[in-house]
Amino acid sequence: MGITENNSKMADLNGIEYKSKRRGSSAHVTLLTRNPTTPDRAVHVLLEEYGRLDAKTDIKRFNTNLAVGRHTQFGVHHLTVQATKSAVQIVRDDGAVQCEWELAFLEEAMKCKLSTLALTEASTRIVSGVEEYRYETCCMYDGFSMDRFIALLNTGAISIHFRVKGRLNAARNRGTAFKISKVNLRNLYADVSVVF
Repeated sequence: MGITENNSKMADLNGIEYKSKRRGSSAHVTLLTRNPTTPDRAVHVLLEEYGRLDAKTDIKRFNTNLAVGRHTQFGVHHLTVQATKSAVQIVRDDGAVQCEWELAFLEEAMKCKLSTLALTEASTRIVSGVEEYRYETCCMYDGFSMDRFIALLNTGAISIHFRVKGRLNAARNRGTAFKISKVNLRNLYADVSVVF
């Protein structure tokens, strides 16, 4: 189809967001990538505060998955995810909010990108040093619901993956990803149909 991996705010083609994965892979599906709405430069603040320093390269990394019910330790503190009536937040064990996404912002982003999603799975092989793909299955997911998103987030089924590294004021942010397993993806949508 000629669609390359992207972080577009809109669905890939004709209102459908296309995702693919290797058959048998346990990797979670990235729903979308969005940086927190507050505070400004939140991922840079998180990198500085909680990033782990690589002694060989002198580069800090904040590369972690956070989810509701999972308390991930960084030094003396733990971080976790919580959803309120107005925001999804990263919260420290003392209750201090580290960053957040306003629900209205997330809902708009998800409706633009995820109203309908197609997930293909492919087997792969290497021929003359080049990876080739054979698409074996495709499922269509239709009828995204923000209520289902929040419910899945609250069970820990949707995680938030931070991917940032660098030095102070020179960080490289690969985007903050909201991820879900293929098994739980069907619970995010009203209708699921097998295309092939």
